Amino acid sequence: AANASAPRGSWQDQRPADWTAYHPPPRARHSAVVWTNRTAPSGGATYVLLFGGRGNSLGCRSVIETPYGRCTRTGWLRNDTMRYNVRARTWQPLRSAGRGPPPLEEHVAVVYNDSMYVYGGWDGVSHYNEDVYQYDIHGDRWLPDVVATTAADDPLAAPGKRRRAVAVVVSGQGVSRDYMLVYGGFYQHEHAALDFGAGLAYEQRRPYVFVDHVAMLEFGTRHWLRVEVSPHTPAPRLLHATGFVLYDRDASRHVLYVHGGLEADEHVDAVDDG
Repeated sequence: AANASAPRGSWQDQRPADWTAYHPPPRARHSAVVWTNRTAPSGGATYVLLFGGRGNSLGCRSVIETPYGRCTRTGWLRNDTMRYNVRARTWQPLRSAGRGPPPLEEHVAVVYNDSMYVYGGWDGVSHYNEDVYQYDIHGDRWLPDVVATTAADDPLAAPGKRRRAVAVVVSGQGVSRDYMLVYGGFYQHEHAALDFGAGLAYEQRRPYVFVDHVAMLEFGTRHWLRVEVSPHTPAPRLLHATGFVLYDRDASRHVLYVHGGLEADEHVDAVDDG
């Protein structure tokens, strides 16, 4: 018999009520974040902000750049931004000002203080992205590249050129400053002997490695900081489910939870925290 005390939930179809209205073309490997406009008179409208990803159209024999994305041999990579009004169930394409990210897939994004930050990803050809881009949601504009510097005595603090990672915001109770935390993924090392953890041993013959490196971008100073972790760490992995952070009142610390992923050539079904 079913457990009567078990939580109950249900899925609801959130497709636009009017399919003749605008809706984004099919895509995968994009980013999506939730933002609430708390300045709205009604008390706050909630939106889903979507950026980039790979479309399902046929590719091109050679790379072609367009205002809406990049056509490669394996398909279209997009650099468009749009938002979905959760209550009204409507999509709106955003014609944002400023120089935004290039077409990307497998990047990460977070929302902090009415801005969306996009980091990492792959250009669909040969290069991984290491830059951080900031999108001003209220102003509908991309700001100049976030200059994420590191301390001179710790050149490996920045996560570098990475895709298929996970990123979360650490803020609020228990921290004096606010951060974007990045964990795991593929790192494009370009044959450099960097010590990013045990992951370097998996793919030394290829121009990328699985990593268990943890870095935090401090929003106030725009500096990357390396995080010292305990000896018990999850194996280097990518394609893990998006993590989340909870504040542990008993231990007075924030805890990052990550589930699943791919370790070298093996799938993972465990939940790790740290």
